[in-house]
Amino acid sequence: SLNPSTAKELINGSPRKAFRHHPKLGGKLRPPKTEFDRGKLVHELLLGVGGGYTVCPIEYDQKKHKRTGVVTDYKTDAAKVWRDETREKGGVPVLQAELGSVQYAVNAIRQRMLDDFGIELTGQSEVTALWPELGAQCRTRMDHLIFDSGGVRIIELKHTSESAHPAACRKRVESYGYDIAAAAQVRAIEHIMPELAGRVALTWIFVELEPPYDVTACQPSGEMLEIGTMLWLRAVERWNECRSRDH
Repeated sequence: SLNPSTAKELINGSPRKAFRHHPKLGGKLRPPKTEFDRGKLVHELLLGVGGGYTVCPIEYDQKKHKRTGVVTDYKTDAAKVWRDETREKGGVPVLQAELGSVQYAVNAIRQRMLDDFGIELTGQSEVTALWPELGAQCRTRMDHLIFDSGGVRIIELKHTSESAHPAACRKRVESYGYDIAAAAQVRAIEHIMPELAGRVALTWIFVELEPPYDVTACQPSGEMLEIGTMLWLRAVERWNECRSRDH
């Protein structure tokens, strides 16, 4: 199935890159980094779907804090093997020493979302949608859906170790193809639930992973969604062409 990440590669990269990074085709996913692990853990805990993480056993530790004796790095070969195997199984490896700071970050981010933007994650998390588009089977996963009498709001969490300043957020939208993903997600819901057509809103929440854990919430403009839709449909056509030619 075609997903927004693959669509972004088809538009901003090449069909070869799209093939290589698609889990059911090339399957050559980019190797995760420690920063990715922390971001994914914050992501899970914010959405209330935590539990996919595993704490590194203390016997793998090479360097211990003098007073607490907790795990602080992955310098031993055994620890590295455990970390990589955990990632391969779809889990998130985490050091015992990091859990406290991650939980603090999650609490601070959640409070900023509520205080600054009035956003509470009270709906459904990690919702997968499947729908046909121009003959292609498409798939997307939405971080959070909130249904009310006025329609539905899609909440997409985006973590960064840099800046959540609005100008930086806009650059990330353009660089990472978030506009393409947003268009696909809105189209998915409107296809599956046509009664909600015109009543689907999407909000990106950019969160910083470092103190003071600033948060920026923003929405794509109508013009941005139009451009995203145009790029998404172009990706679908390119996907269909590659699939039909098996090349």
